[in-house]
Amino acid sequence: MKNLDGAIAHLEAAIAVDGNIAIFGRRYWRDRVQQIRSTPGILPLQSRRLQYLLHQLAVE
Repeated sequence: MKNLDGAIAHLEAAIAVDGNIAIFGRRYWRDRVQQIRSTPGILPLQSRRLQYLLHQLAVE
């Protein structure tokens, strides 16, 4: 699960840097988050972090 934490941290940083999601677009980032979210054995904290990212991508 450590690799999953690293992947989530990468998404959190990338989405924060690309504040308006201009480089790849919201759909790309949502797809990446959903892909990681479908990982078997994901922990509740990891799921909450990913849900928060989805919420950030839905705003605006």
